[in-house]
Amino acid sequence: MDADERTIDDLIAIAEGIPERPMDLAASMDRIRGTAEGEGISLEVDLQGMLVELELTDQALALGPEGLAAELTRLSEEASFDALQQGLVAIEVGCGAKVATEVGEYLNSLFEEQEAEAPDEFQGEEPAPESWTRKESW
Repeated sequence: MDADERTIDDLIAIAEGIPERPMDLAASMDRIRGTAEGEGISLEVDLQGMLVELELTDQALALGPEGLAAELTRLSEEASFDALQQGLVAIEVGCGAKVATEVGEYLNSLFEEQEAEAPDEFQGEEPAPESWTRKESW
């Protein structure tokens, strides 16, 4: 028999993820939301990483276009990671620890592939996007 390596905190997180009434795994996973906050921005994404809620304050708008875009990207990634973690807990509850471990390892391999394929640093100068406001009138 395999020893259970889960900690008390892991078991508590699993127990908190169990719905009060029985629900199928798909419905449970559909309710998952990841959240993140920072620099006057609060956002929420679903399990697929799609933005479902966004709140901006004047502090966020003061970041300017590039700063706001960078912070939105960072927070979206943070919220997506949060949602994935919740998804793995739901899989563990619905399908068992072994299935959740396999799914987690598969997701990790995808992230490792993306990191290996991504260039370390951008080489050259990226052309500035052309604004539609600067085009000659039709």
